[in-house]
Amino acid sequence: MPDPLDPDDEDGANGDYDGDGLENLDEFNNGTDPFDNDTDGDGITDGVEGHDDEDGDGVINALDDDSDADGIPDEEEGDDDVDDDGTPNFLDEDSDGDGASDEEEGTGDVDNDGIPNFLDPEDHEETPDDLDGDGLDNDEEDDLGTDPNDVDTDNDGLWDSEEPASDSDDDGLIDPLDNDDDDDGILTGFEVNYTLDFDEDGTPNHLDLDSDNDGIPDATEGIGDEDGDGMPNFLDTDADGDDALDADEGEGDVDGDGDPNYLDADDEDGPDGDPDGDGLSNEDEDHWRTDRLNPDSDGDGVSDGQEVREGSDPRTGCGCGIASPARGPRPAVVVALALVFGGLRRRRTRPPAPFHFA
Repeated sequence: MPDPLDPDDEDGANGDYDGDGLENLDEFNNGTDPFDNDTDGDGITDGVEGHDDEDGDGVINALDDDSDADGIPDEEEGDDDVDDDGTPNFLDEDSDGDGASDEEEGTGDVDNDGIPNFLDPEDHEETPDDLDGDGLDNDEEDDLGTDPNDVDTDNDGLWDSEEPASDSDDDGLIDPLDNDDDDDGILTGFEVNYTLDFDEDGTPNHLDLDSDNDGIPDATEGIGDEDGDGMPNFLDTDADGDDALDADEGEGDVDGDGDPNYLDADDEDGPDGDPDGDGLSNEDEDHWRTDRLNPDSDGDGVSDGQEVREGSDPRTGCGCGIASPARGPRPAVVVALALVFGGLRRRRTRPPAPFHFA
C-alpha cells in the first residue's frame, strides 16, 4: 500500500524503481540493476528477459547477451515472436518456425530479400534460376562458361545476355568471354563507350570492322585522335580535320611524306606534293631551285613546269634553254669556254710573219 509519508514509493524492497516489472529486492538478489530497466543493454527489459537461465550457461537471461546460445545476440533477435509460437525470438531456437534452427541459418540473407535467414521462413527455397539477374539462367551460364554470379563476365561493359552466345571473330572465345569481340585490336569496352552503332549500319561498333563506314578498317585507324576533336580516329569521318572526308582521302600517300592521306592535314607538303600546281613536284622544285609555292618562279608568264618541259630555264625569265643543274655546266659557261679555246687554236695555226732585212 502506498505510504502517504514516503516521497518515493518505489525505492523500497517491494518497489519497482526502474519500472521493468521486477521488484527492487528481487533484482538486487539476482544481480540486475533495480535502477536500470535493461541491465545488459540489449534492448530487451529485465522484466521481459527475467531471471531464468534459458541456455543453462550460468548467466540469467537478463544478464546474458545470447540467452538461447544460438550464436545470434539477443539485441539482434529482439523480443518479437515471428512464428507466433509464444516464444520470443531471443529465446526461440527456431524463430521463423521453418524447421531450421537459428544457429544453422544465421544472420545472412541468402535470397537477398532484406530479411535475415533466421527470421525468413522462405530463405531455404531453391536457389534462384538467375543468380546475377543478367537474363541468362544459371544452367545456361554453366553451359556457356560464363559466371552465374557476374552480369558481365568479361568486364567489357556489356551484360553476358547482351552479347551473342557465339564467337563473332572466330578466335575461339564466345563474345561474353571475349573482351575484343570483333578482333580489331580495340577493346569492346572502349567501343561501347560511344554511340553503340556509330554509322547506323545495323552492326554495333564492337562487332563492326569499320565503325564509321569510311572504307578504312578500325584496326588501321585505331583509337588515336589525330585532330584532337575528342573523337577517336576509328569513329571520326575526318580524322585529320582537313575538311576532306577520310572516305575520299583513303589510305594512300599522295605527297609521299609517309603519312596516309586520311591522317595528313597537308597532303601537298611531301616530296611528291605540288602545292602551287605548276606540274613540278616539291622534289622537282628543289632540284630546279624554284619556288614550291609559286607556279611561275621567274614571273615570265610561263609556269615553271611548262618551262622545264619545253627545255627553257624556269628561273631566268628569258626562255633560254638550260640543262638540269645536276647534269652539267650552264650553257653560258659552255659558250664562254668554246670562245676561249677557239681563240687559242687560231693563234697556234696562224703562219709566222715574214722576216725583213734592213
